[in-house]
Formats: sequence, C-alpha cells, structure tokens
Amino acid sequence: MDAEVSDGLKVRVVRSGRRKRAKIVVVPDGVVVLLPMRVGEEVAYELVERFRAWIERWRSVLVEAVEISKTLRPASRTVEELKELASKIADEAVKKIPGARPCRVIVRKMRSSWGSYSSKGVITVNKLARFLPDNLISFIVYHEVCHTVSRRHDRRFRECLQEYFPNKEELEKELLAYEVRLGLITAGLDELSHS
Repeated sequence: MDAEVSDGLKVRVVRSGRRKRAKIVVVPDGVVVLLPMRVGEEVAYELVERFRAWIERWRSVLVEAVEISKTLRPASRTVEELKELASKIADEAVKKIPGARPCRVIVRKMRSSWGSYSSKGVITVNKLARFLPDNLISFIVYHEVCHTVSRRHDRRFRECLQEYFPNKEELEKELLAYEVRLGLITAGLDELSHS
C-alpha cells in the first residue's frame, strides 16, 4: 500500500508471514517498510518518523547515485574473465595483507551484495560484477580478503580496508551507482517484498 507521509515521503508497507522483525528499505522516491504479519501498519509510520533523519540521509545518497548512474559505462567481460581477475586480485591481496589467509574465488548470482566471505576460505563474487571497472572489483575482493583478518566490520577490518583504499567512501558511492544502473536496487526490493 502506498501512502504519503509528511514532507511528501512515499511509504510502501509490505507484509510477510516469514518476517520476524520490521525492516526499512530506502528507495529513491521513499521507503518500503517490511513488516511481520502480526504487526500493525501504524508501526511502519512510527518507524519512518523515528528514523526520518537516517532515511533522508540515505535518500540523498541514493538520489546522487541515480544521477551518477546515468554517466556510467558498464564494462564488458565474461563470468570466466571476472573469476580470473578476482582470483588474481585475491592472490595479490593475500600476499599484501598481514595475517590474510588464502581464498578460493567463486562467481555466482547474488541477490543483495557484491561479495561475501565464508569461514571455509571462499570468496563469492556477484556475477554482475563483470560489468564493474577493475578498481571496483579490486575493492570488493580486498573487502572480502580483509574478512580473513576480521570477520566483522570492526576497527581492525576498517583499518585493513582503509590501508589499501583510502577513498573507500567514494568507491562505495560508485558501487551504489552501479547497483542503480544494473537494476540491483529494484531487483533486491522485489525479492525483499517476498521474504
């Protein structure tokens, strides 16, 4: 259901029997609030008001990402070429990062992230990363290799990533613009509404 909330913020409430907690998803034109079936709709609007400042910050970032996305030229490489490049970058990162452990790289379709690291030493890279420029693929892979040093996004992890990518915020903004350009924002939202 769509509704207007103060200041023209569009709110869409989506219910799910499988969902245990409420979740706010910021989209360029408003928010989607995912609710468990047993929670009243008024909770969605209370959450929106409580987190309005955070929502507005994220909306402004998303609106900027939409503008940036219009200027992007996606790369053209095969999934196999992506795997080779990501494996090469992972090997390089493991040699450079103190305490990093060797990783195997796989490429597959992922719903909501560019990469992940498993405790079994496997880095998974989203197959849509084949459309990203090399520097963003490096950023994704180094991010995951830093997880071999620290599983959480704690200070040790942040220092690891900052060491090799002092422009981390700029790269994250560019990744978000690619998410918009490649339709991941909308695709992820469609999948969320079914969870």
